[in-house]
Amino acid sequence: MKKLLYILLIVLYSCEEVILLDLDTSITNIVVEGYIEPALPVHLFLSRSQPFFDDINEESINNLFVQDADIIITRDDGEVRKLTYISQDLLDSITSHYSIDRISLPFHSIYLDLNPYFENFNLPNHYYKLDIKTKNKHITSSTFIPPALDIDSVWCECEKNKESIYDCYIWSLIQDPDTLGNILYAQYKRYDGENIDNSFRICSRFLRTDKLWNGTSYSTYFSRSGTLINEEGNGGLLPFKSERVQDGETLKQDKVIFKISQINNKSYLFLRSKKIQEELNNNPFSEPNNVVSNIKGGLGTWSGYGALYYDISIQNEFVTYHSVKPDIFDIFLIE
Repeated sequence: MKKLLYILLIVLYSCEEVILLDLDTSITNIVVEGYIEPALPVHLFLSRSQPFFDDINEESINNLFVQDADIIITRDDGEVRKLTYISQDLLDSITSHYSIDRISLPFHSIYLDLNPYFENFNLPNHYYKLDIKTKNKHITSSTFIPPALDIDSVWCECEKNKESIYDCYIWSLIQDPDTLGNILYAQYKRYDGENIDNSFRICSRFLRTDKLWNGTSYSTYFSRSGTLINEEGNGGLLPFKSERVQDGETLKQDKVIFKISQINNKSYLFLRSKKIQEELNNNPFSEPNNVVSNIKGGLGTWSGYGALYYDISIQNEFVTYHSVKPDIFDIFLIE
């Protein structure tokens, strides 16, 4: 009995000891979010991560922006491009010159390839090395632009409600190559109608591998991404909207730029881990998840997209066989 009491006293005493962890809370990383695809100039967002225990104020937020980096892109055949830092003043002068509505920067550290012949540089089936130099950092990465998907057609199918054609989904007919490992990445942007998106959003089931349909011709549909449960019962498969009557008022149909890309495995792992992290962020019972990065000397992603864009009017029996060229201003956010 005395022995048991002695053990309990040791346990209770040890539980009261303060354990000091030597945590380095001052670590700051450069965060890279860079993209290269055939139809748009290279665009890259550059910022600094903030130490976990630092105060958040206007000064600390301004310090997150990286505006003085030297950024070089080198293709595998030796062709080189230098990116230019885009300030809000420079962007305002461009939009004013072309009489375009004012466009706001997503944040104050975006870099662009301003070479007018960027389409001759951004070519499928090539590797692209990224070099970023700041005052005290040298960051590198490499990515590959896959070929675009072989898409026969894109169309809409709508479900009829009591009043009118209402809920619609985007379908596509795709011929998958006979090589396992092709990955599809689907996004959309509504630019007209009752709903407007400032930037591209991910579709529901936005990443899809070809494990089930490798080497086959298959049709599949795409919807907006929503919560798992909602009042309308659509859950994670939110529809696009055709013209309809609601409360006695005729509402316009959605017009959508549908972006469908082929990506490599590193880009897939980044996008997948990023989405998981976002979903688990507010869950106190979730396990920690690290966002997968392909950046050496920093964090983030340098990704090549084999992208196609389709301009779609959301209405029943709409079909198109041709992709369109995207607008360079889709990179920015419209105020």
